[in-house]
Amino acid sequence: QLDGSVTYNQTEGQPLEYDLDTEIGQAIANIEGQTVIETGKTNAEVLIEDLALTKVFPLLPNVPLDLTSGRLNADLDVNIPSFEQINDTRIQGDLSLTRFQAETEQLSQPLNARSRLRFRGERVEIDRTQASINDIVARIDGRLNWEKGYDVSIEVPSFSLSNLLEIIPVQSPIPVAGNIQADFQLTGAIKEPLLTGTISNTKPVRLAQTQIQTFNTQLEASLERVVLEQLNIVPAAGGKITGNGILETNLDRVLAENTESVTMPLEFEFEAELPAEELLQPYYENS
Repeated sequence: QLDGSVTYNQTEGQPLEYDLDTEIGQAIANIEGQTVIETGKTNAEVLIEDLALTKVFPLLPNVPLDLTSGRLNADLDVNIPSFEQINDTRIQGDLSLTRFQAETEQLSQPLNARSRLRFRGERVEIDRTQASINDIVARIDGRLNWEKGYDVSIEVPSFSLSNLLEIIPVQSPIPVAGNIQADFQLTGAIKEPLLTGTISNTKPVRLAQTQIQTFNTQLEASLERVVLEQLNIVPAAGGKITGNGILETNLDRVLAENTESVTMPLEFEFEAELPAEELLQPYYENS
């Protein structure tokens, strides 16, 4: 059901004025404001109360998710100067997402999420936001500024590698066990995000019969490349492996050219000093 009015004078520079109310299931939505078609200049108020996302998700094209639940609430004042000055957009109000759950063919477990965004003019504050699959949880906190960029932290507390292998459609050729954690920082301009962080183990990692006492790495990722700055592996039997490398993802070119195919050159080097006899001993009955 849709009620309201739309007024448009085709004279150049005249805004499209609208005031629309709709009911979607038990939800109420209202949008009131005006937009200049030629430039995109917009002043609008958006109110959404308890919208069941399952009612509108099928309208979105090419979304690789099967949504099973989710509720959206929003109360926003939106000011967009123009398409060309999109970074000067100012939004006031709050938006919350609750009880979000979706499934995808790429994962064997459902994705759960919740979020609350506080829009304060030129910045967005991220509050009580997390996504989880099985026992793997990502907690997100921080803010983004349309002009200054991102200042966001992402914490992934310790989780089991065996549970990770249950989620992804990759059959490991060897048994894997152990726990790892990750901490990331998202910085950089809105169109040039930069992700930096560390991944390390919280419990010894076991690959087949080889136990890794210490594993940690530092990485830096942009839309152009992923840089593995430092990889350290210390087996329980002794010795060490160190390495670094670069993966050229070229995602910036994919987004700019809207292409589906891309080459990703990889350069990796490592050094190893390992006690061969001690490492091989668990695989043989005799020395």
